[in-house]
Amino acid sequence: MAQETGGRVKLALCDADAGRAAYAATLTAGGASYAAAVTIDEGVIVEGTWSPGEPPAWLRSLLAAFLRSAWKERQRGSEWPVRIHRWRAER
Repeated sequence: MAQETGGRVKLALCDADAGRAAYAATLTAGGASYAAAVTIDEGVIVEGTWSPGEPPAWLRSLLAAFLRSAWKERQRGSEWPVRIHRWRAER
């Protein structure tokens, strides 16, 4: 069933070490899907080029929040999550 409201963030871990993780990101909202490589390195998030264009700002802010949360957990000794799949209502 197609998602009609809100947005979805999907992250799949590609590479990681103690302070850095690289993810393949897929963001979906309003029937459109956006893909890019994203990295969090010592808390700093770097987004690659989004295809087919940039996702909505509210969805990118959710992506950043999920990555910061994973980084904070990593600082407490947890492993980097292999997958992050989250849906949220549009803000």
